[in-house]
Amino acid sequence: MISRTVVPAEHGLAPDCRCLGVAVGRIVVCRGPQVRIIEADDARLSDGYHAYEPMAELRWTNGDARVPPALLAGFAGPVEVVLHISAVTRYPDYGEERMVA
Repeated sequence: MISRTVVPAEHGLAPDCRCLGVAVGRIVVCRGPQVRIIEADDARLSDGYHAYEPMAELRWTNGDARVPPALLAGFAGPVEVVLHISAVTRYPDYGEERMVA
């Protein structure tokens, strides 16, 4: 999941020095009746994610987070991935488009 990012401390938004993408509350993967859900506190959310924040019940991405392979295991064919976004921040507009490969 590639998203815009911001370091809040660099823009006077907050004293947070982390590079933040979006705040994920849960991820749902489904194909027909087959559904799998992973909550933000799941330790498998590690590649591209910051530590879980229990007070807010969310986990920020660093702008380039991966869906854990175990969440996709056992699905045959295309799946729908639904991100439950718990928070966003203000992102700078540098006037350029970001290409996603």
